[in-house]
Amino acid sequence: MKPRTPGFWLIIATVGLLALLPMRAFAGMTPEEVKMFTETKAKAEKGDLEAHFNLAACYARGWGVARDQAEAVKWIRKAADKGYPMAQFSLGNCYDNGNGVTKNAVEAAKWMRKAADQGFVSAQNGLAAYYANGKGVAMDQVEAAKWFRKAADQGDALAQYNLGNSYRVGRGVPKDAIEAVKWTRKAAEQGDAPAQFNLGNSYANGDGVGEDQAEAAKWFRKAAQQGHTEAAKSLDALNRMTSSKGTPPAEKTVTTLDGARVVIAKKGNVTNVETVGNLSPNKAFTGSTLAAIKPENNPVDLLVRAVELFPQNQRAAYQLGLAARLQSQFDQKRVADRTAHQAFGVLTMQPANERVLSWGGGSQTIGAGDHRAVLEWARKAGPPTYHPAWMIQHGMGAFGATGRVGAGISAGFVAATAWSEVLNDYAKFIDTPSFWVTRHERNNPASFPTLLKGMESRYVSELDTGRAGDVGRQKLRAVVVGFDFKAADPTLALLDARDAMRAIVATANSTPPASSTPPASEEVIGSR
Repeated sequence: MKPRTPGFWLIIATVGLLALLPMRAFAGMTPEEVKMFTETKAKAEKGDLEAHFNLAACYARGWGVARDQAEAVKWIRKAADKGYPMAQFSLGNCYDNGNGVTKNAVEAAKWMRKAADQGFVSAQNGLAAYYANGKGVAMDQVEAAKWFRKAADQGDALAQYNLGNSYRVGRGVPKDAIEAVKWTRKAAEQGDAPAQFNLGNSYANGDGVGEDQAEAAKWFRKAAQQGHTEAAKSLDALNRMTSSKGTPPAEKTVTTLDGARVVIAKKGNVTNVETVGNLSPNKAFTGSTLAAIKPENNPVDLLVRAVELFPQNQRAAYQLGLAARLQSQFDQKRVADRTAHQAFGVLTMQPANERVLSWGGGSQTIGAGDHRAVLEWARKAGPPTYHPAWMIQHGMGAFGATGRVGAGISAGFVAATAWSEVLNDYAKFIDTPSFWVTRHERNNPASFPTLLKGMESRYVSELDTGRAGDVGRQKLRAVVVGFDFKAADPTLALLDARDAMRAIVATANSTPPASSTPPASEEVIGSR
């Protein structure tokens, strides 16, 4: 089956190289761009491999010099010949897509292997997909599974998803439903929506794990919150099915004696209670700066405002998002119930919040200075004073709807100490050079065509068959063809393209499915 390449989180991890380019680099050839190009070329000619990469990006996109794909490939090749794995991976992609060289799948596989042999995760995924589909190499499912495992063992969610699918269908490894669930769960716990959907199906059907409709609903819900349309349909179908059988639905909403609205989910002999107000704001925040944040403003307050600010002031919105993340880390220290610690992760899965945080993770205008500004604010502001009711997950005894403090606070918790620990960890992160170097190496703007093609492949794979699906495929292609590589804000352009593709798929797949629980996804994810 044709590879399904990874989704938007890969894109966010790949555009960070742009942070090292001038803020106006995409608006046209300015004197600043020309200076950057000249300085970068001088470094590259002295053998600086990092500069090789930057110079290739300049030629590929016309930053400070006339666009020249062949010259871009020349500098990528120089770094690749010297054993630079990211360059080897990029050169493989050039041959795969015909960027600056004649399209050649055999050469693509050759360079992908060189990077994969050095442990470069994206190349391992890519090489595995080549073997799975016989692209540039003889088709070999055993070899494909081998390379997926190498990447999966490094903690790569996409490879874990692939390996889980390999075990589920017996592709390159013995068919083993238990192993399939094991690897699928690893990917699902990292937030991979297709893996969450597949894990939900495993619980719904008792495949490799004990049948558990409540657990199935949990994983369908996680995937649906990320925009996975089939998961949303499955969650709805699951609730309808349990009701029609005369059994309690996976979830129900009730009102307690003190007026609190709660959701009760039954799992075996355990009753999980969540307030409907979970993940809710505490005190409306209307400011636009870090200095305007009050101690009673919780992470939800900040993210709500960040979403409002984002269209006009992306930087301010992202800094509010960073502040919210610090608050959530503080709350994880003071809230004893570990099940509540997933709350911020759930918030970041919500499309509007994810858009803000993803933009900041890849924007060329965001750097260490923005993080230092947040750190300085946090040190001056001191620890938050709001009650952590937004994190409510289990048990009304821990956090009541009226704000009662119960047994949910960690024993011996000291706010000043916890806040200091959070900020010290943040400072270490900001001041770690290897993080910024790695960010630079993993984020190559020359890969934009490949990334867009990957987005298109992913969403094409999610389209239903029939006329609506055919129209959807045409619209997805139009988004890719119409992408503006010289947009003033390339990261925002990628977000817009991603969201446009999601909307196309949602519209095309609006017809209800024929079965109550759609089959798990079996497609193979391609290279990063």
